[in-house]
Amino acid sequence: MSFDATEGDISDFFSGCSVTSVRIVEDKLERKPKGFAYAEFASLEGLKKALDFNNTQFQGRNLRVSVADPRKQQSLQPRTSRFLHTHL
Repeated sequence: MSFDATEGDISDFFSGCSVTSVRIVEDKLERKPKGFAYAEFASLEGLKKALDFNNTQFQGRNLRVSVADPRKQQSLQPRTSRFLHTHL
C-alpha cells in the first residue's frame, strides 16, 4: 500500500464494499505509516467484494487484500461487533 494513502483514500477505494472503518498502521516511534492498514466491513458480502481487489493497483502499488485475525480482546467479555476485519 502507498505510504501516502489516507484512511479516506482507502474508504473511497472500497466504496462499494460497505466499509465501516479504516485504520492505517503506523510506526509507534516515528508515527509514519508501515504500508498496511485494516478495514472493517458491515457485511460478509462487503468483505467478499473487497477480497476481489487482491493483487490490483492502488496509488501505483500492488495491493494485497486478505482476511485478518480479529484483535485480541482486552477483557473476557464477548465481542458484540459483527464487523469483519481485512488486512490491506
